[in-house]
Amino acid sequence: METFTLDGKRYNIDELPEDAQRLARQAALTTELIEKLEARAAIARTAQVRYVDHLKASLGKAPAAKSKK
Repeated sequence: METFTLDGKRYNIDELPEDAQRLARQAALTTELIEKLEARAAIARTAQVRYVDHLKASLGKAPAAKSKK
């Protein structure tokens, strides 16, 4: 029995009209998609921090460019 909770009320999907069943499943799919995208964004943010850390370390070994005035 597939159920979901909306605004504090629990629903059995099989007991809903077809349109409501479809909308409930689409809402669940989009929630899952958002969670996956947020996880991927967290991975990308972590990678970005590591790249910047490595860049800083690399630049610490190289002479800085002289600024033009």
